Amino acid sequence: MRLEVAQRSAALIAAGVPHVRATVVRAEHPTSVHAGDAAVVHADGRIEGFVGGTCAESSVQVHARAALAAGEPLLLRILPGVEATTAEHGAVTVSNPCLSGGAVEIFLEPLAPPARL
Repeated sequence: MRLEVAQRSAALIAAGVPHVRATVVRAEHPTSVHAGDAAVVHADGRIEGFVGGTCAESSVQVHARAALAAGEPLLLRILPGVEATTAEHGAVTVSNPCLSGGAVEIFLEPLAPPARL
């Protein structure tokens, strides 16, 4: 899957399509993802690949779109028991809405083609 995501990302860059490459950097069980799982997130929020099930999907979509708009990478932490969303420079922590209690950290890397003059 990682190779497929890397190839898809390269094709999008070549086509001039902005997107976010999302990579799981840490997963604490119980969770359905593993470190290294990856996906491409499009500007419209569509996800190609896998960086978590329905519990993580909406947070990934929201924060990937924000990272793309800002043009800045972001570490998204999805943790159990978090009362409110917290942000610090380069990172945001949100609550895992699932009862499973797993924790996931996902690096969101916005990739936009260079501006043409």
